[in-house]
Amino acid sequence: MASFRKVTVVNAVPPEEDSINSRIQWIALSLGFFSTRDKDKTCFRIFLELLRNSKKHIAVSSDDLSFRLKVSRGTVIHHLHKLQEAGIIESQENRYFLVSSSVKEMVEHLESQVSRSFEKIKKVSEELDENFDSLLGV
Repeated sequence: MASFRKVTVVNAVPPEEDSINSRIQWIALSLGFFSTRDKDKTCFRIFLELLRNSKKHIAVSSDDLSFRLKVSRGTVIHHLHKLQEAGIIESQENRYFLVSSSVKEMVEHLESQVSRSFEKIKKVSEELDENFDSLLGV
């Protein structure tokens, strides 16, 4: 089975409020990291904690996050898996960290992944266009 990563980009309106939290929330919402169902903003809080720790080059466990944020470990793990699927965090020995220590680098990392995916799509599309008639038996 093919390996894949789902990337979502949302054309969200930039925040009017000029705070760090609103900017981080907007970037994460624009990249599809957070769900509107997350009423307590748990995923945002986890992301923010990972961002704080990444600045210090510290990886954290789900137990650490659960304790600091006062949410169940199961909830933390659920959101960590979503962030891993989005390609912005990694784990090593049950400790989690962002793929980069800055938000800009994280966005650039995702952009390069998307660019590589589009290059593959364009290549197959080009081959399809070149061979369309023979593929259909026309």
